[in-house]
Amino acid sequence: MDKQLFDDAIGEVPPSTVDVDAVITRGRRADRVRRVVNPAVAAGVAVVLLTGAIAYTLTNGDEGDGVRVGQTTTSTTSPAPTTSPEGPLPEACSRTDLETAGEVAARLTPLVQAKVQAVRPDIQITVDPGVQYSPGVEHGPLEFIQVNYRGTADDTPICQRGSSFTASASTEGPEGKGAVFVEVLAADSDDPGDCTEELVFCEKTTGPNGDRILKTTTVQDGATMTQVDIIRLDGTYVIVGSNSPISDAPPLDHNQLVEIGTDPGMTLFP
Repeated sequence: MDKQLFDDAIGEVPPSTVDVDAVITRGRRADRVRRVVNPAVAAGVAVVLLTGAIAYTLTNGDEGDGVRVGQTTTSTTSPAPTTSPEGPLPEACSRTDLETAGEVAARLTPLVQAKVQAVRPDIQITVDPGVQYSPGVEHGPLEFIQVNYRGTADDTPICQRGSSFTASASTEGPEGKGAVFVEVLAADSDDPGDCTEELVFCEKTTGPNGDRILKTTTVQDGATMTQVDIIRLDGTYVIVGSNSPISDAPPLDHNQLVEIGTDPGMTLFP
């Protein structure tokens, strides 16, 4: 049977309803939660997202913000949207005096290190042994680096879609061992997210400077995690989270996370 006869037999193949960008975005958001709860998974980000995208294509379904891997049953949920959820990047991204990736990382690292110690002077911050973005390269506690979930090279423009600046550290204090995670990127929405049923606590607020803030608490794999997602008025998206795998009291509460994330220096556009 030649191709024409085959096409006539099966009819026109409908266009795919899978938005790969949306899948990766959801997978990345879910991975961010896993990295704070269990930082050891960070090294497998690209593989997880790619595998998840393939599995999602095969099952043609959507389960919240996560990517389903290895499931082949038919989903009863609605298919993924055919348009990308990404909105326009901040107006500040068009500035001609933006910092380089190296400059952003060098500016944010001492700022966050000082802020974390200021809000919790009684905890010890050490290298997060589970996070390794470059083979053989160990990063210091709360040392920012640029990562790119779309596979682009390091030191890309700071407003590049898929690029973000991340930092993490292990912590130890009266409540036990834990972790802190920070991510900074250019926002493509003015909405920090929604309250969903799997969250133990969720609250959307607006800060005194107009920052849009989502406060959440999640319990996953026995670990309690507090997190804030902040959309700043200048177009910077800041995520700050903390967790403790052995305690229901993570090292940083929501107010402390907000204090860190809303510091004037926590921006891509100083």
